[in-house]
Amino acid sequence: MSRLFLLMGVFILSTCGALTLFQREQFMDPMEIIRYHGYPAETHETTTQDGYILVLHRIPYGRNGVGNGSPVRRPPVLLQHGLLGSSFDYLSLLPEKSLSYSLADAGYDVWIGNNRGNIYSTEHATYAWRDSRYWNFSWDEMSEFDYPAMIDYVLATTNKTELYLVGHSQGVLTYFASSTFNQSIQDKVKYLFGLAPALSSTNFEIAFNNLLSAFPTLAKLLLWLTPNEASSLPVMFPLCGQAIYLGACKVGLGMFSGPTDQLNTTRIPIYVAHYPGGTSRKNLLHWLQQSQNGTAHYDYGGTGNLARYGTPFPRSYNYSGYRTSSSLYYSPADRIVSTEDMKIAFSLIPSSTIIRNRNLTNFAHTDFIWGDRAKTEIYDEIIGDLAAMEGA
Repeated sequence: MSRLFLLMGVFILSTCGALTLFQREQFMDPMEIIRYHGYPAETHETTTQDGYILVLHRIPYGRNGVGNGSPVRRPPVLLQHGLLGSSFDYLSLLPEKSLSYSLADAGYDVWIGNNRGNIYSTEHATYAWRDSRYWNFSWDEMSEFDYPAMIDYVLATTNKTELYLVGHSQGVLTYFASSTFNQSIQDKVKYLFGLAPALSSTNFEIAFNNLLSAFPTLAKLLLWLTPNEASSLPVMFPLCGQAIYLGACKVGLGMFSGPTDQLNTTRIPIYVAHYPGGTSRKNLLHWLQQSQNGTAHYDYGGTGNLARYGTPFPRSYNYSGYRTSSSLYYSPADRIVSTEDMKIAFSLIPSSTIIRNRNLTNFAHTDFIWGDRAKTEIYDEIIGDLAAMEGA
């Protein structure tokens, strides 16, 4: 509710001197958005082993009614967002172009996760959201605790033994990393579809500096000093919610994620009203570290690493035990996950697990969730593969 009032305040301020594009979805939460488009919606909560309360949003069946008490099998599909994202990432496109709604209409039981610290998963069994101890996490902890909690909850609720998983960016990385903490998690995931899989991030710092090219060092200092909660503020909305600035906003997004020719400009105000979705400062620092150290655990410095890992350097992730059948989708136009990153990623993963390897043309990092061509070039293929695996 506090975010709703904040958005309304920003909206009122942004109307001064410019035409603001008002769209109802800008002020809706995921449950309201799902129902607005005519689909059933549910909210669920699960608690991680270290006390974080995670929210999942569910579309149990499509608006065509397929899967609602019918004999059609509805295996669960878990969709997981990337860095600074939320469940809204998979609800931002119109239904005819969306993966989540298309899966529901095809009869699948759709679950959309939210990692700790984003705008929908803000609670802990012990710590308040503003307590510094709440924010002491990076994607290390998301991998170790968040994925197991969400996967186990979905399977227990649906009375299934396996699910399908779709991840975007960090949502792919954390599943691979989760398999190194406990390989048995792979017995519960029948297949992974990885969109812009951020298994290596040599370009992340470059993209970060591109966006803040004038003062990159100052930007990193400000990152250290900025309150954790600030990462969930709709800071782009005052600019990108105004018609005259949409072109500039599109260019700004391109500086970070890659140039895009497939972003529906009229929906940019909706995308940025729900983005960034929030994360910890420590997680952002871990991403910057990864661009320098490779795919490794969080770097606590020499003394801290010795205490935590037994070596002066952060421990590297080892994916040699990865065995989940996977399809990976990526693009040279992506400024977050570069072609060089994918070469590194493929050197880390057992080749026998990569069933489909799709190098796409002109997909920026955000196009995998917001792009107009994502439905025809990615999502339809995913749904077709699911149907083949289910014998439908």
